[in-house]
Amino acid sequence: MRNKHRRQIRKPAELLLVPMIDIFTVLVTFLLMTAVFSRITIVELDLPSSAAAKVTEPVFRLEVVVRKEGLELTNGSTLIAAIRK
Repeated sequence: MRNKHRRQIRKPAELLLVPMIDIFTVLVTFLLMTAVFSRITIVELDLPSSAAAKVTEPVFRLEVVVRKEGLELTNGSTLIAAIRK
């Protein structure tokens, strides 16, 4: 009868660090390999001023018209080519 009422002695809970370190190692490696590295570049542009704003028509104009039948390439007034599906 005494054995039934005895409390079992519990071991203190242990935190297993080795599996957690393994997971973090794989996770950090995966994140570093899939990270997108971007570069910032500065482009210097010489834009025309509004004082010298002469509007000129472009030499060549290309329009792409999308239809159910396919694509049509025009120069604004005449048909250049038609690409069917």
